[in-house]
Amino acid sequence: ADTLPQVWDELRRKVRDVRVLLPPGVGEPVISDDFGDVFGFQLAVIGDGYSYAQLEAYAKDIRKELSVVEGVARVDLWGVQDRVIYLDVSQTQLAELGLSDASIENTLQQQNTVVDAGSVDLQARRFRVAPTGEFSSPQDIGDLLVRPSATDRMQGPGEDSAASELARIRDIGTVTSGYREPPFTLMRYNGQPALGISITNVSGVNVVAVGQAIDRRLEELITNLPVGIEVRRVHWMSDIVDDAVKSFLVSFLQALAIVLVVLALSMGWRMGVVIGSALVLTILASFILMDLIGIDLQRMSLGALIIALGMMVDNAIVVADGMAVRLQHGMERRRAAVEAAALPAWPLLGATVVAVMAFYPIYASTEGAGEYCRTLFSVVAIALLASWFISMTVTPLQCILMLPDPPPGSADEDPYASDFYRRFRKLVGAAIRFRWLTLGSMSALLVFALLG
Repeated sequence: ADTLPQVWDELRRKVRDVRVLLPPGVGEPVISDDFGDVFGFQLAVIGDGYSYAQLEAYAKDIRKELSVVEGVARVDLWGVQDRVIYLDVSQTQLAELGLSDASIENTLQQQNTVVDAGSVDLQARRFRVAPTGEFSSPQDIGDLLVRPSATDRMQGPGEDSAASELARIRDIGTVTSGYREPPFTLMRYNGQPALGISITNVSGVNVVAVGQAIDRRLEELITNLPVGIEVRRVHWMSDIVDDAVKSFLVSFLQALAIVLVVLALSMGWRMGVVIGSALVLTILASFILMDLIGIDLQRMSLGALIIALGMMVDNAIVVADGMAVRLQHGMERRRAAVEAAALPAWPLLGATVVAVMAFYPIYASTEGAGEYCRTLFSVVAIALLASWFISMTVTPLQCILMLPDPPPGSADEDPYASDFYRRFRKLVGAAIRFRWLTLGSMSALLVFALLG
C-alpha cells in the first residue's frame, strides 16, 4: 500500500509514452487509481414509461439530495450513457458538390471552440471580447456552411467548388441527437432499464447510522417523485454490517453461556461467575482499546473477537483454579490470591504472546491478505493481552470476595489424586525423561506442517 502511489505514477508515464502510437479513433487512455472508496450503498432508479433523459434527470436530482446527507462522502451515477450528435451525410450529394468527409470534419473543428477573442482597453478599463455562436441545438450544426478543404479545391471543378460555398450541412445530411451506440455501460433492474446511484460513506463513521440517515432522506424524496419513478435497493452495506454485529453478539452470548454452564457444572457457580465476568471485562476493555487505536468494528475485527473468545478465559481459569486449590490446602485468602496470580504470571504471559504471534504472519504479509486482514492480528493481540492483565488484577480480587471457604477437613485432600491426573502426570514425566525423543518428535511435526 505504501508503494502504490509510485506505481501509478510510473504507469502513467509509460502510458503517456505510447499514447502517440495508438491508431486513430482510439480513445484517451484512462488510469483510475481512485479505487479506495467502496460504494457500500447501491440504488437503482427505474421509470416505467419515462424516457432515458427523464430518468437521468430524476437520478441526478436524487444524487444531489443524497450527497448532503451527513456521513456521505461521495455519490456517483452508474450506467449513464454518453450523449452524442449523429451526422448522417449522403455520399452522393458530397460527390456532386465536390466535397468530402474531410470538408465536414474541418468545418466542425473550426466551430464551437473556446478561444480567447482578445480585449478592448478603454481608458482605465479593459473589456473582454466574448464572441457568441456556440451550438445550443442540433439545428445550429445543420445551419453551418460547409467549407471545402484544400484537397477538394484542387480536385473539384470550379463550379462545384463555388456551389459548395453555399452548401449547408442540413442540405447534404441529417443531424440528430441521441446516445452512443453501442453503450459503454448499461444497467437493468429486473429486466427494466435503470440508472445506478452508488454511495460511499466517510471513513471512520458508523456505517449503520449512515444507512439509517440515507433511508430517512430517501423516504422524503420518494414521496415527491412522480408516479412511475421508483427507487430500489440493490446493495445496502448498513444491513450487512448490522447483521454481522448481531451475529457477533449472538456468538458472544453463546460462548459466554457455554463457559458459565461448563464452569458452573465442573467448578461451581461462583467460579463460573468469576471467570465469566473476566470474559465480559476483557471484551469491554478490547472495545475501548480498539477505539483508542482507531480499529473499527468490521468483518475482520469482529471475526478476531469471535476467534479469541475461547482463549480469553484461559488466564482467568488458571488464576481462579490456583486460588481454589490453595484455599483447599488451608492457605489464607489474600496470600492464596497473590500466589495464584504472581507465580504463573510470566508463564501465562509467555503463552499469551505465543498465541498472539500465531496470527502475526497475517499482519506481516505484503499481499492483499495482509492489507485487508491485518486487524485480525491486532484485535487478537489486544483481546488476549487484556485478558492476561485482567486475570492478574481483577480476577484475584473477585476470587477473594466470591470463592467460598473449603469445607472443614478437606485440607489434606489432594484435588489431583484422581485417575485422570495420575495418568496425565505419568505422561508428562515420560515426556521429560525422554526429552530428546519428545523434542525431536515435535520438531518433525513442525517440519511436516511447514511442508504441508
